[in-house]
Amino acid sequence: ILYIPSGVFLCTGRMYIYSNTTVKMEDNTILLRGHSQGFFDNGDPLVERVTYEGEHNIKIMGGVLDNNLEQIDKYPTTHVNMINLRHADNITIDGVRFKNSISHHCIDVNGSKNLLIQNCIFEGYINPLEEVDKEAIQLSGYDAGAINGGVFDNTITKDVIIKYNKFRPSALAPGFNVCIGHHSAKHNVWQNNFEISNNDFRECHTGVRSFKFKNVRIIDNVFQEMVYPIRISAVGGEYQSANDVNGIPSGKSQGALEHVIRGNYFRNFNVAVSSFGRYYRGSFGYNEHISITNNYFIGEDWNKALSISVELTRNLHINDNIFSNCFRGIQVMSTHYLYVKNNHMTNMKTEGMYIKTALFPGEANVSTHIHVTGNTLNGSGKNGIFLQNANMFSIKSNDVTNTNEDEISDGSKRGGVKVFECENGIISENQSYGKNQVFVANADVVKNVTVFNNAGVGEITVTNATNSVIGYNQVDQDGKIVKFETVK
Repeated sequence: ILYIPSGVFLCTGRMYIYSNTTVKMEDNTILLRGHSQGFFDNGDPLVERVTYEGEHNIKIMGGVLDNNLEQIDKYPTTHVNMINLRHADNITIDGVRFKNSISHHCIDVNGSKNLLIQNCIFEGYINPLEEVDKEAIQLSGYDAGAINGGVFDNTITKDVIIKYNKFRPSALAPGFNVCIGHHSAKHNVWQNNFEISNNDFRECHTGVRSFKFKNVRIIDNVFQEMVYPIRISAVGGEYQSANDVNGIPSGKSQGALEHVIRGNYFRNFNVAVSSFGRYYRGSFGYNEHISITNNYFIGEDWNKALSISVELTRNLHINDNIFSNCFRGIQVMSTHYLYVKNNHMTNMKTEGMYIKTALFPGEANVSTHIHVTGNTLNGSGKNGIFLQNANMFSIKSNDVTNTNEDEISDGSKRGGVKVFECENGIISENQSYGKNQVFVANADVVKNVTVFNNAGVGEITVTNATNSVIGYNQVDQDGKIVKFETVK
């Protein structure tokens, strides 16, 4: 055990911590940066370690690591990594306060596993290098371009728990560009198995940025006054991050995999949860297998607050969320196998759910297998549910009220459920009421669409349609599905 008692200590160099060591500091132990770099390394960076065979079984507990902005002219620097980890195994960082990060990272994790970061405070970030998307906690593989020391053998970072921490501005500096995540990747390599839970993020730009991560659980966190609380990012084939482990460009796009976003509270944001896949020269990098459930979104500024925005995403479940005072609840483009169920929305400036016109070629020129079921919406400036460029869809058993509240005079009819330029779908058993809406359901420029048993106030219309009816589907004597029209 290395015990550092209460007091203020000027650090004139890094401390190298070796295996089976606990660094214990009191709550009012303050380490001040007194040189150009940070505080702790797991071992000597000149010793070449591989895989997870670096210094291990290390705990850093308590205390304050202060980058000493007040004396930055006396101890000048442009960037600091406060704690470096490489090829590490079984590391705990508990109850440490990180003050005023400079350009780079509070904790720089490279090719390490079994890491626990809990009960810490991360506050303040300045960026004299004007770096882009640098994180308070970086979760990186150990690749060329990472911190020095060890062998660049592309060891991934995995099995990380980050819980009960706070991320915020300090008295001297604003909040972080990115609190947790990464900004680089390798083709066919995924950093893997992260749990981020019960943290408090306030007044930072981005909370969690998953840059082609796999198996991530983001659970029971609070995000307030953020621009992008959660970003799930893919890699485009033109990026350097599409290079393989030998540095050879793959030209292939790849996405993030297996994310659970559950039980989080979002207040005052630009885009609360985003998932953006990438396309490059015929290569689609879809983000896949994402569940967004039981979250609470409060936009406050409904001119900007977009709760969920997804593009080039597959196998996505959005269930049992609450949305209030937002620009839009759910916005989708070029997405496949989407299930939107049992969400509750109030006071949307535009729509509760909206599918944008696709901007990508080939298979991503439409959104497919879209299921919107059992949702409620009370209050929207335009339509309640609006699907475009969708193929194979169902909109069933939704309760939509008080749409078209803005009554925009642009010649467009607005109301409860609208589909435009869609194929192969059903709109059934929805109800829509309100004094300003023109229609309960409207299907325009559609093919093979059935509108059945909807209720409410206003029109139910199918226009500019091919093999589409207000009616129901039946089977003829040859076993083929046929449509029966019920309009009188």
